[in-house]
Amino acid sequence: MSLYETLGVDPAADADQIKAAYRKRAMELHPDRTGGHHEPFQAVQLAYDVLGDAERRKRYDDTGQTSNEPSKREISIHLAQQMIIGLIETV
Repeated sequence: MSLYETLGVDPAADADQIKAAYRKRAMELHPDRTGGHHEPFQAVQLAYDVLGDAERRKRYDDTGQTSNEPSKREISIHLAQQMIIGLIETV
């Protein structure tokens, strides 16, 4: 299930729509409320944490990653860039 599906919003949703959907889902699923459950609430929280932050949302849309950790591809590109810069500086 995508983060957009978790919040019940379209991938084209704007920040206000994402925030409203988060609030609605959080109220429904909060563990302190009757019928609320910890795991589904955590999924909603993660979805909002990612989609509510423009930079993290772009990363998610581009790569599917939900964490701030760089992907193996990003690490490889960075290392290659550093090697090229090192080679250029020694010439």
